[in-house]
Amino acid sequence: MAIFRLDAAAFARIDCRYVEFVEWSVSNVSDDVFDVLVQAYNNGILFYETLTEMGAGARIEFPAITNSYAPFSLLIVSNDSTPNTMKVKAVLRSKGTLIATLAEKDFDRLD
Repeated sequence: MAIFRLDAAAFARIDCRYVEFVEWSVSNVSDDVFDVLVQAYNNGILFYETLTEMGAGARIEFPAITNSYAPFSLLIVSNDSTPNTMKVKAVLRSKGTLIATLAEKDFDRLD
């Protein structure tokens, strides 16, 4: 099982005070098929949840999180035995301007 988590809060490593919205996606970079549970929290409240089968080579773009400079969290859990089969991308923006592009290495990993 692989778990990726990204948290943003005021004065944290990812400071939500500079992030208006987040665009994000998950890609399967292996030949395996696995399931992915995705949860998005805005200001501590779960507002998006899905369980999706990721076919070999599949890429899924999830709805943007419009956090409006409030704390947010992304949680991605797969039933694959290794986190190396997934690529995760989060693009942080403010008023349309790119703030940062984050990859799976920038997420907290719990494998």
